[in-house]
Amino acid sequence: MEADMIEEVGVRFVGITCGKLRRYFSFKNFSDLFRIPIGILQAFAVLLKFRPDVIFCKGGYVSFPVAVAGWVLHIPVILHESDVSPGLANRLCARFASVICTSFEESKKYFKDKKVVFTGNPVRRELAYASQEGGFEFLHFTPALPLVLVMGGSSGAEFINQLTWRNLEYLLPHYQIAHICGRGNVQDSTELLKHLKTEHQKYLSRYRAFEFLQHELKDVYAATDVIVSRAGAISLAEIDFFEKPTVLIPLGKAASRGDQILNAEVFAQNHLCKVLYEGEFSDMEFLEDVQELLKHRKIAHVGHKHDDKFSALDKIIRLLQKHEDRS
Repeated sequence: MEADMIEEVGVRFVGITCGKLRRYFSFKNFSDLFRIPIGILQAFAVLLKFRPDVIFCKGGYVSFPVAVAGWVLHIPVILHESDVSPGLANRLCARFASVICTSFEESKKYFKDKKVVFTGNPVRRELAYASQEGGFEFLHFTPALPLVLVMGGSSGAEFINQLTWRNLEYLLPHYQIAHICGRGNVQDSTELLKHLKTEHQKYLSRYRAFEFLQHELKDVYAATDVIVSRAGAISLAEIDFFEKPTVLIPLGKAASRGDQILNAEVFAQNHLCKVLYEGEFSDMEFLEDVQELLKHRKIAHVGHKHDDKFSALDKIIRLLQKHEDRS
């Protein structure tokens, strides 16, 4: 997905071999140990050919070979951590970074004895051109009914999908639902809709499912009254941009290192949202939270100046330019 998206905007993409760094036991850890030095050698070759003035790393195991190669070649490495708590790859990359940018003030404590700059999480400038009217037109929905946007990330989220589908008979009489359910799941939603009770069939036009939304998402955000989402850092940054009331259902520790749980709890301190934990809430609690947040829909549509929302992007660009001048 990243390769397609970056090439769309005219930026050259070069891939390297990577070994994933896991905190848990897996036989793949042994084979991936050999992939890491291969990736570092490939990164050397790419950097020597490309001759960059500065390297920007966003984390993830793909960043590690590049950060190591850049450090050896004396190329400044600027690291950015999206989550409140850094992942293993960013903890390791931090050793080779000139500056570490964080999306949350609370992240500074994880990077001791390092130059840490709080920048926030950058968002796309195209969000400033979002249109409520465009969102309703794209969805074929009406502004007369509340709109709930459900999204589980680019690959969808099975837990959130199932939660939404089994509650459609309670949601659709009152709300319109735009559902980003992930690759291969739109057909599942179509089949489920066929089995709604007869009295609810008349509401089918109030539900639309998508595998993934890219350019259209900004308009859907603008038209939305309440968002139901995971707590990935990028999603939270965009939710913050539009200041929408949100039900956050972070990915649990059974399937992650718990980074989304901490993201959600920190985000909830300064935003209008409810945090629900997998396995710890009922469908009724979920429906009540959506209803409660809808009471604030008009307040939430009043946002700050857009310029303030792009300060993270501007800060990161200035840091890159500063270190480019030194190289």
